[in-house]
Amino acid sequence: MEDNLSGLADHIHTRLWVSGVYIGKIERVKKPITLEDSDKAHIDPTAPEVIRYIASSKGHEFMVDKILEEKQGPLTYSVWKEPELDPVDMQEDEAPVEKEEGEERLNTKFVPNVIKEKSTFYFDVPKMGCFFAIPLNYQSCMFESAFDAGVDDKNDVARRRQEQEEQKMQSEA
Repeated sequence: MEDNLSGLADHIHTRLWVSGVYIGKIERVKKPITLEDSDKAHIDPTAPEVIRYIASSKGHEFMVDKILEEKQGPLTYSVWKEPELDPVDMQEDEAPVEKEEGEERLNTKFVPNVIKEKSTFYFDVPKMGCFFAIPLNYQSCMFESAFDAGVDDKNDVARRRQEQEEQKMQSEA
């Protein structure tokens, strides 16, 4: 999937007519290592999380490998936090409107004018425009559950193929 993220950024860029698209990944700051260290010496579970930009649309390649800390970009970080209830969803003297069971709300951030938004962070020269951030979650076999689901799916496909072969043999007989 990560090999295709630049293509996704280009697709969004051309379809939505936006000036630039950047895709970032939340990761922990890595510790410096030496040649004598173990293969997990760079992992620091207490290190702060940062967003490292891993893909961009054409013309915005300067963003790749840039690091955004939470204090620099609270707007961007807010899309990964638990969404707050919108005051429109709340009535006076009533409890907040809860989401339906199984309903999932996508936490997004939209800023119509970034020049007026004081918490905007620029890696380059400030430019007029708007800002829109959404969390991008996709399955990865880097997690055991995703790998297990892939193995289960492979086994299910093999079982169904075997059943089809048996049905074919019975119909030919």
